[in-house]
Amino acid sequence: MHPQIMAAVNQFYADQPLRPGTGHDQLSKNKQHNFHLTSDSGEKWLKPGAHLVWIDSTHDLRGQAVENQRAGTSRFNEAEADLCVDLLRSLLPKTEDIGIISLYRAQILQIQKKLREENDPKLRRFLEAKGVNTVDQFQGSERDIIIVSLTRTDDHLSGEFIKDFRRINVAISRARKLLIVIGRKKTFDSGQVEVPAEEIGQSEVKPAYQAIREIAEQYGTFTTLQAVSSN
Repeated sequence: MHPQIMAAVNQFYADQPLRPGTGHDQLSKNKQHNFHLTSDSGEKWLKPGAHLVWIDSTHDLRGQAVENQRAGTSRFNEAEADLCVDLLRSLLPKTEDIGIISLYRAQILQIQKKLREENDPKLRRFLEAKGVNTVDQFQGSERDIIIVSLTRTDDHLSGEFIKDFRRINVAISRARKLLIVIGRKKTFDSGQVEVPAEEIGQSEVKPAYQAIREIAEQYGTFTTLQAVSSN
């Protein structure tokens, strides 16, 4: 994986951090994605140097607060699902080596539903190739590009499922060249996650999601749903 993505993954490997076997510079060169994505306003929000992107889904295109909805014990987020389809529409002409991941089954079903409603044959083929899946079902697979829909919009992140470092690690470690995380900034900045500490066999609690976002902001790209979505 590109070193920017590796830096995010290493939040969960403090006891045994991942290191580039071919050297940082060579790995960075090998994992270039060379993609340019431009918003409707003409602003380039994704450039080749950004390999870790966090898209803040606090507000929709109308400036309204985005809210997730419950489906039994699961959740879905329609604004994030729409954005996933928009991103696919922009990326598929360049590569089909893409995966979309969510921790929530209801969100996966929502994205699949939207793709079934599309007429674009590339989007339909992507759906048929099972490119949209839950974290647990995606384990063991890799793609050049991974889009992660975090879905939740609570003011304070709660629940062990969403804060299980193993699941978070699987979600963000599937990407080789470009990792795009979609999540509400306030919600996930509040998430305290128990992760392995530097001392083997020990653990510590830290804002792991916030750390991933800050790595994106410092080395990759931090932007908003409004800035990247199609009108």
